[in-house]
Amino acid sequence: MQTISRPANTQRWRDVYAAALFESDNAKLAERIADAEGALLLRAQELSHVAGDHIEEEEALDSL
Repeated sequence: MQTISRPANTQRWRDVYAAALFESDNAKLAERIADAEGALLLRAQELSHVAGDHIEEEEALDSL
């Protein structure tokens, strides 16, 4: 049975976003938000250049 894995960048933006969302240290919050924004923009750019159906991920990015 073949398993389907998500590309690393799919999970990376989700992890970085979650880290920003749940950061409790105000001293780190701005950095976490900047990291998340960068990861979101990078993934959106990647998806615009990758063939295939990425509707669910694109919708997730658009909803943030």
